[in-house]
Amino acid sequence: MKPYKTGQGVWQASMTARDGKRITFYLGKMIDHREAWRQARILTKLIASPERTWQMEHGQDYMSLSEGVRGSLQRHFEFFRPTDLECLFERHAVSKIHLKKSSMGKYRDYYRRMLAFFGDVAPSSITAEDVERFRSWCKQDGLSEATLSRGLRACKSIFKFGIDKGLLLHNPFEKIGRGSEANFDRMIYIDRDKFGRLLTFCRDDRERLILALARLGGFRIPSEIRDLRFRDFNETIIRIRENTKTGFREVPLFAEIDRIFRCLRGRPDDFVFGTVLQHGPRDMLKRVIVSSGMEVWPKPFVNLRSSCITDFVTMGYTDKALDAMFGNSARVREIHYIQFRRDSEYRRMLEDNRCLAEYLRYRMSDDTERVLEPWDLREIVIAQRVANRSK
Repeated sequence: MKPYKTGQGVWQASMTARDGKRITFYLGKMIDHREAWRQARILTKLIASPERTWQMEHGQDYMSLSEGVRGSLQRHFEFFRPTDLECLFERHAVSKIHLKKSSMGKYRDYYRRMLAFFGDVAPSSITAEDVERFRSWCKQDGLSEATLSRGLRACKSIFKFGIDKGLLLHNPFEKIGRGSEANFDRMIYIDRDKFGRLLTFCRDDRERLILALARLGGFRIPSEIRDLRFRDFNETIIRIRENTKTGFREVPLFAEIDRIFRCLRGRPDDFVFGTVLQHGPRDMLKRVIVSSGMEVWPKPFVNLRSSCITDFVTMGYTDKALDAMFGNSARVREIHYIQFRRDSEYRRMLEDNRCLAEYLRYRMSDDTERVLEPWDLREIVIAQRVANRSK
């Protein structure tokens, strides 16, 4: 197979299939003749290799081709498509080696679920109807709506990876309906009184600092405190050194956190938390909660971080400031972190309603013929809120 360049400057390579049909591969336009010949040689080896052994012998060469060329091979030669789901999962797992162990474990869980339901079938043979049956099967297995929604999103990303790499032509999970990923039943707001009570039952200042970073600084525990060193605590900020999916970031060093941190001693290069993390911070927090006489709430550290984020959202900070501080987007905060506090929200609604009722009685007694305008009501509500905040 020899490559050639068209009048429009596009490199192509053509061949005649066994059925006599002419197949043209578009190698690219912004490439030189060396790259065109390289791709042509790889195409020749792949097409001439036995159907069962090409993946083992030339898999790396196949992945070095452009996505358009791989898509052409998928369309014209069925044996270039993944033969089973396990083959697709292996390639997807290799592309996710940078993820944390817990995140990769969620993908592997749905690898097992799909293999248990679909069996040893080709991914290209799975239809949208099969996906609907798979969803019903997972729901019967006792999964919550939020867990099932996250799992379906993971399955969708797995098949999208297959399309991006030229392994598949369609995604059966593309239009599957998913429920909400938020589980508000497991959200518990930890107020400052409960948090202060927890601090009194900690064994040392390092345990107190872990709780303070979670509740007052919104840290992810333990991933974002594992590599914290003393030099990362400056006068006004804390530098998070872990390179998470949101990148390195800085968090303000609040006075309450700084007061606990100053009780610790160490050299600049020393780790702040050493032996504490070896025994598991989650077990430590559960022990502190039980010692304080409170009942252990769901997702202990996540709800501490969620309570912190809820406080800052309530104070009215911009999304840009919150993104930089907590390392997540506004959509993620709305789904997983921001809690609806009925006591405070309903109290504000009642105050606004009472204020409007008094205003209406006053205006109607003053001038029954006057028509109230929308901006009149808005101004009185704003004035009442400002007065309440200044108290």
